[in-house]
Amino acid sequence: MAAGSPGDDGPRYLFDKEGWRLNLFGERPSDDQLERDRQRQFERELQAAQERWEGGDLTAFAEALRRCHWYQRAPPRWLVEASEALVEAATAEHEKRARREWRMHLTRWEAVTELRERRHELNKPTRVPNEHGEITLQRDDRGMTLDNVYDAVSEVLKNDEAAGGARAVEESYKLIEAAGGEDATFECYLHERRRRSKWRSKLGHSAPD
Repeated sequence: MAAGSPGDDGPRYLFDKEGWRLNLFGERPSDDQLERDRQRQFERELQAAQERWEGGDLTAFAEALRRCHWYQRAPPRWLVEASEALVEAATAEHEKRARREWRMHLTRWEAVTELRERRHELNKPTRVPNEHGEITLQRDDRGMTLDNVYDAVSEVLKNDEAAGGARAVEESYKLIEAAGGEDATFECYLHERRRRSKWRSKLGHSAPD
């Protein structure tokens, strides 16, 4: 029998001359036993990496990812959160601000788009009892004109981080539309924002819609 030596790339086993993994008694463990052992080893190594990460060792992040790859396991929640923390730390303040603004504009655009797409469905007459128990027909016409939509979205988002008046909602909607609408990306948004900024500087007023 020869000892396997994968080193840092995986767990250590003994092998017979045919290449089968052996237990301490020279017996071939079942596939289920091998899988349980493999899972326990993975959990131990990930726990060690997590403790190192929480102690401030950034290299533990890369080590944990390698372990997930080696054992073919999905990354645990702490590793996903660690990746987000690393990205956040590596992102410049001006980009963080730009991405917050992008999410704000996109949220407004999505709300306007949804209300416009559902306008005919929402505008169908609905039977609603009044305070006297009498049935009346009511319609939700907030999506029938863009002006109404901007007002409605402004009201809906008033407690959201994307809150803004009807004019701000309108500007966000037009900005994202110009950046590609449903196909808009952060990079497209930045390009459109720069284009409008140049227009403002050149003409001395807001960029054209």
